[in-house]
Formats: sequence, structure tokens, C-alpha cells
Amino acid sequence: MLDSARRMGLFRKQVICATDSSDTEYYGETDRLVVGGKQKNGTNHFHRISTTVPVSGGIKFDLGTVVRKPMDSDTGALEMLIDSSSACVDAWLCLLDRCFRSAGNWKLFDDMGKRYLMPYPLDDRVEGD
Repeated sequence: MLDSARRMGLFRKQVICATDSSDTEYYGETDRLVVGGKQKNGTNHFHRISTTVPVSGGIKFDLGTVVRKPMDSDTGALEMLIDSSSACVDAWLCLLDRCFRSAGNWKLFDDMGKRYLMPYPLDDRVEGD
């Protein structure tokens, strides 16, 4: 798939990558990949999945997926996603989900020399318009 996308010219230039994390409902027996959470759709068991999607010309193309265990760190999952996507595309900016908002992740991006953008809530301690 990736070779076909490259032949069509999708990832010749630098792209923007979007990294997201979501919980998918799970109704089976608990195992090492199941995380707990607030009850939703009749269950409080979930699989936590993080993905990286380079966006080029409005086309989304899933490059990296990590199923996270309950004790996995956000920084470890994010580093695996960045490494897998960097092997395939050249991203000039990473858009991050708010669940990745931590000092460890900021340091990871600074150490890698990559640019990132993430939502941050405004409160009395943050100056803004």
C-alpha cells in the first residue's frame, strides 16, 4: 500500500502527521491488553489504541498503530509511532491528541528536533487572547 501511495506521489513532499489515541469498547474476558475506564456502551473495559496518520492532500493513510497495555507510558507509545512513521514519510509537523500532553512527550519532540502542535486548555495561569 505504501509503495502504491508513493508511486501516486502522495508522500514526496513533507507531510503533517496526526497522532491520536482512542479507547475501543471490549466485551470479552480481560487480558493483559485490556484497560479500565468510565463505563460506556455497557462496558468499562477497553483496548487503548494509538495511531499515526500522515495527512497529504486530504487523504488519510494509517502508518503506525500501537495497542497499549495498562502500564505502558504515553512517551513510549509516542516514540514507537514517530519511529515507524519517520521510516516512511518526512513529517514537518505532528498534531497530537490531548492525551499526549506531558513534559516527557515535549522533551521527546525537543530531543528529536521535531515540531508539534497539541491542544492546551487556557486557565488563569496561561496567558492568551
